[in-house]
Amino acid sequence: DITRDVVAEGFNVPLIEDDTILEQVRQRFVRRGWDMPASNHSQAMVPEGFEAVGNPAGTAPLLMGRYDHPDGPGLIAVMPGVPFEMKQFMTTTVLPSIQSMEGAPDIRQKTLLTVGIGESHLNEALTGVEDYLVDGVELAFLPNLRTLRLRMTSTRSDHSGHEAMDRLESFIRERAGKWIYGEGTETLEEVLGRMLQEGGWTVATAESCTGGYVAHRLTNVPGSSAWILGGIVSYANSVKHEQLGVRTETLKA
Repeated sequence: DITRDVVAEGFNVPLIEDDTILEQVRQRFVRRGWDMPASNHSQAMVPEGFEAVGNPAGTAPLLMGRYDHPDGPGLIAVMPGVPFEMKQFMTTTVLPSIQSMEGAPDIRQKTLLTVGIGESHLNEALTGVEDYLVDGVELAFLPNLRTLRLRMTSTRSDHSGHEAMDRLESFIRERAGKWIYGEGTETLEEVLGRMLQEGGWTVATAESCTGGYVAHRLTNVPGSSAWILGGIVSYANSVKHEQLGVRTETLKA
């Protein structure tokens, strides 16, 4: 709400209630059998001249306004702060709007997914990569708790830009191929499931301190029943011994 108010002030326009957004927010509460709190009325207030896009995953809408900038057409987007709501709006609405604008760069991106190596060691493995960052090609290291993503970006739409990005990918795969497990938005469990299916293999899990989390990750993949048989959460030593046959001597070690 603060962002919306500041944007309205910056553009020197009033806030106008959007009846369509207000009804969408109200219906979201009705479907849950709740009355809409009075405070949610503010989510239907839109800076005059801005487009409001309803939120399929929450209540705060996306607000988009176009304006003239000295360098060309401009676009400002005010998105919800909830990460998955913001990401959905960014991919489905904001980025396509930017790409359709006059003079917008033709951006090509590809992401390689790695596992089993830290950022500093991967950086060492890719020594010399700077020589491939030419013709508008960039490389970003994007670590998180599960994986390390390598995002390649080309801002040139001509043949030389595409060739430069292909050369960069070839260099990365040559130096770090053994740690690359997928591309784009693939998950490690999706890739593992595909490998199991292709090999005609199945898997079962026996877990303790992970509390079934490994099985949870594996069964999050649609169709995983074809290759995961089941699992046991053997938290107590008695279960480890009686159900899994772990020797008492091993448990005491």
